[in-house]
Amino acid sequence: MAHHPPSTMVIALIFGLLLLAFLQESRANTDAIFNSKGVMRHLLQDSSKSATFDCASKCDYRCSKAKLHKRCIHYCNMCCGKCNCVPSGTSGNKQECPCYDEMKNSDGGPKCP
Repeated sequence: MAHHPPSTMVIALIFGLLLLAFLQESRANTDAIFNSKGVMRHLLQDSSKSATFDCASKCDYRCSKAKLHKRCIHYCNMCCGKCNCVPSGTSGNKQECPCYDEMKNSDGGPKCP
């Protein structure tokens, strides 16, 4: 291996670190855009993570007709906190929030109401 001046090695090291940081950031962005099945998430859902999402009022409405209201509110807020999304209506429409739809309980059933 040829002897390189220290400045060349420092530049190569800095370039390598910048490339590694870029690749890490690219991977993080890809994980945020695609769900575990490789399906692209709604852009609104992803961008809302930086904004304040009103889980309490969305879950109040989502659970307004639930027989087990407190339990529904608990799990809805848990799912909303992770996904920043609550499907419209009082039931169904989970395709609107893939993250919310994919969360499962320990028995493999749906976690989110």
